Amino acid sequence: MCDNKLKWQCRRGMRELDVLLIGWFNSHYEAVDDAERSAFRRLLSLPDPELASYLLAGEIAIDPGIARVVDSIRASPAISLCRLSRAKRVGGTGMRSLVIYSREGCHLCEQLIEELLPMIRGSLELDVRDIDRRVDWQAAYNTRIPVLEFEGEFVCQYTLDRPAIQAIVAGCAEP
Repeated sequence: MCDNKLKWQCRRGMRELDVLLIGWFNSHYEAVDDAERSAFRRLLSLPDPELASYLLAGEIAIDPGIARVVDSIRASPAISLCRLSRAKRVGGTGMRSLVIYSREGCHLCEQLIEELLPMIRGSLELDVRDIDRRVDWQAAYNTRIPVLEFEGEFVCQYTLDRPAIQAIVAGCAEP
């Protein structure tokens, strides 16, 4: 099967699944053996609720090949982003949050998120806002993404400002 067609099948319409599947496809698919590629294609043939149960809820697939691919996908940094996004939608954890304005397919956005997640884990939530979902976000951030804000204040854009994030995390740890 053509890689472009397979990549298109990674788009499921559920943001968490899209992030996980496309992320794994982009970073792992070319490097894995034929058996794992075949298992990934079988995984993509599953209905979305079953995919979500394996990738987001931690259920174990009966097919051992699919189970290995699921384990590989769940080990990727993107799973943290999906957990944060899911927690935010269902009430969050009560932690303060950073807001990142991004767009699907933006490599700078993905890179910033990957660098940011380990720095904020356990201290802050990350609220990822796709600027293409709102006209006002598009107007404000169209060519500036990624833009990171904390409590309505600008933190950085394009690249991660590590000292600023360290200061924010330290401030959140203070009583």
